[in-house]
Amino acid sequence: MKALTKRFVQVTLRDGSVHAGFIGNPEDFKEEMPEDMTLINGLLRDSVKVSQVIDVQFPAREETTSIPVIDVSKLKEKK
Repeated sequence: MKALTKRFVQVTLRDGSVHAGFIGNPEDFKEEMPEDMTLINGLLRDSVKVSQVIDVQFPAREETTSIPVIDVSKLKEKK
């Protein structure tokens, strides 16, 4: 896992849930395997148990989340 701390990862947990992001706590992986891993994907922050990870993939970041873009000028027109 230490080699993955600088890459964008997608992990699948034992319960089938999928979580993606850059590892937000890489310093915890320097000496031993931590209990928790923080994943940061844009504005989303997620914490997962390392012991529950059953698969690690390296998707294109753009395919993992979508954040709506709101045109503020259109909001002003409606008022």
